[in-house]
Parts: sequence; structure tokens; C-alpha cells
Amino acid sequence: MKKSSGSSDVNHVSFNQDFSCIAIGTRSGFSIYNLDPIELRYNSSGEGIGRVEMLYCTSLLALVGSGDQPGSSPRKFKLWNSQNKEMICEITFPSTVLKIVLNRERVVVCLETQIHVYDLASMKCLQVLSIAPNPSGLVALSTEPSSYLVFPSGTGGGIVLYDCITLRLLSQIDAHKSPIAAVHFNSTGTILATASTSGTVIRLFAVPSGSHLCTFRRGSRPAVIYSLSFSQDSTVLAVASSSGTVHIFDVVHGMKRASHSHSSRPQSNGHPSSSESRSRSDDSRATEQSGWRDSVTTSALSYINMAQTWGMAAVGQLNVLPEPMQEFADSIRAVALARLPATALSGPFRAGIVRSVPTTADEQKGSAGDEDPGLKVVVVTPNKLMFRYAVPRNISELTSQQKIGEDFSAVECTLEDEAVLEL
Repeated sequence: MKKSSGSSDVNHVSFNQDFSCIAIGTRSGFSIYNLDPIELRYNSSGEGIGRVEMLYCTSLLALVGSGDQPGSSPRKFKLWNSQNKEMICEITFPSTVLKIVLNRERVVVCLETQIHVYDLASMKCLQVLSIAPNPSGLVALSTEPSSYLVFPSGTGGGIVLYDCITLRLLSQIDAHKSPIAAVHFNSTGTILATASTSGTVIRLFAVPSGSHLCTFRRGSRPAVIYSLSFSQDSTVLAVASSSGTVHIFDVVHGMKRASHSHSSRPQSNGHPSSSESRSRSDDSRATEQSGWRDSVTTSALSYINMAQTWGMAAVGQLNVLPEPMQEFADSIRAVALARLPATALSGPFRAGIVRSVPTTADEQKGSAGDEDPGLKVVVVTPNKLMFRYAVPRNISELTSQQKIGEDFSAVECTLEDEAVLEL
């Protein structure tokens, strides 16, 4: 591995939708790398790039300038064909573009107080949503065909779920007590992971119902959550934080334990279960809305007001989280973790889960019945370092060893590869 200079001109790092590539925006252009094996796929020099997002492994890129040079405006969004080196469209917004998310159906541009939803095929603006101040541009978009969008509600740790296909507000979820810090959908758009500014727990919710599925306990000390990412089969969740680690959680076991615990205890105080609290039919929306106003919380009222402001019906209602002590008892701790070298900790880093493809050497060494190389954690840091760790194969076995009230040490992931990115 070459030594890093320590300085960084990296403005932005993002994984593509299936975590097979990573795009890096710099003060002098952008680069795209394949993740397995780690190799440079595309490089462009020119104006500074503040944000770059890929559409899977296609040549279509969404670019936003960094503002470092004249003409490189952070208010200007470009849709770029990297193969033909042609600009498909260019849109200038009234304020800085904080985030872009896209799939094969929709492009979503997030400003501090607005969200613009576009049809990808025509780049026609379908909806402009006025939102609570969102200075970090925190949004996430599920893959097609669902195209669900999530963003902070502006009320505590609440989040809003919006359908970018039907252009309807689906629900508001009171996900945390503290403000939201990170959100991420799984590959099928059926599970949403959330974390707050405290960074101690990560919660999973069913989509689009919004019912609480399970809780993962990252640690007791607060930390800044840098990124959340599911494996493509949704069996594993990786959580990168300012502690310099990437915690690995067993999603399947977590949901099974929470489901078993929920079904084995009686409902009390007349509160509905998480799944019951979200079931709403379109035919009864109008009558239910009037009944909410006398019984729901301020968060729910703000949700209804938001729907009315946007001229749409509120389809769902607030979810009901389990009691704190019960949630603590049901929560699952990390089964494994990847620990970054101290020299690599220069600021927020991104981590993603990829499934390694067997190489020719692997195939020659093993027999036809051997397992594939398994899951890997790929980490990219602001000082242009990339690390790849092997996730333990026996995740389910390790998770089953966790006992409530007993100490459990997560297994260290093995560092397999590291590189300095040539940008």
C-alpha cells in the first residue's frame, strides 16, 4: 500500500445503488472505482465536484459543483453521460443542492427547505415539497419500483415517508427522541434503518407500513453515525461511526427475536401493536383524519398539517414504539466489527457491504461445493484510503450466542486489502 499524503481534496463519497462501485467528488473532478476488485473505472478532471451520484453501473451520473472555481456552482445540478461525455440536462436552483438521490424512475434533489422530485426519463418536475429546515440534506430513496422517499419531519426524531411514484404522503414515523442523523433503505425498499444524533441505537422499520421491526444497540456512549448500509440480501446491516468502527448486525436474527418477544407478551394499556397502528385503507382516510385530531400527539397533527399543505391525503398514522425497557431487553448487539487504523481517522468515512465475486484463483483452490468468498465491508475515508474487511461467515451462529444480561464481544473482521486512491 502506498502512503497517503494526509491532505485531502475529497468533497464527497457515495456508493451506487448495489454497492458495486463508489463515486468520489474532488476539487478537480471526480473518479469512479469498482469495489471488488478495487480498481479505477473512470476519472474526469476539470471543475470541482461537490456531489456525484451514480445510477447503478450505468454511464449516467448526477453532478453538483463544489463552488471552488467559477462556473462550479453548488446550486447547479447536471445530469451527465460519462460514456459520451455529454450533458443531458442542467438545472439551477435558488439555493445550495445538499443531496441528490436517484433510481431508474426518479431523481430527487434536496435543498435546505425544499425537495424537488423529477421523472428521470423526461426530467419533468413532478412535485416540489416544502419541508422543515434540513441543513444536512438528509434524505434516502428506495430502489424502483417502489421509489419511497424518507426525510426528517422537523419534529424531534420524526421522519416522513413519501411515495415518489404516486406523489402521496404515506406516513410519519416517530423513530427516535433525538434528531435524525442517518437513514437508509434495504435493496428492495421494504426495510428502513434509522439512527439519531445520539448514535446509541439503530432501529428498523417496515416499509411502507412504518411498523417497528427491531432495535440494534451500537453502544452506550454517544457517537456520530456516518453511514448505514444493508447487504444486498438484507441479512446484514453495517453501521459506520465516529468511534472508528463499523458495527455489523444480524438483521434476520434481530427481526426474529423482536417478533418472538412481541408475540409472547400481552398488549397492555389499550395501546395497539406496531403493525396494528399502521393499517389504514384508502376508503376510510377521510373519516379517520377527523378522528385523529382529538387523540393523537402534536407530531401526528403536524403530519396531517403537512399533508394538507401539500394538497394530499395522509395515508397512515404515527407508529408506536415499544416501551424503553422492553426495547432494551429485545435489542441486538453487533455480532462483528471492523476497526479502522488510527491513522485513517481523518473525518467522516463511508462504509458499504458487498458480496465478493470468486476469483479464478479462488475457483482453482476450491471444489465445486465450496462456499463463495462471502460478504465484505468496504470503507472509504476522506484522506483517500480504502479498506476491505471480510465479514465472518457464521453470523447467525455468533448472534445466537448473545444472551440478555451477559457480556458479548463482537468478532473482529479481518482486514483483507487496503489502498490509496489515485484521484
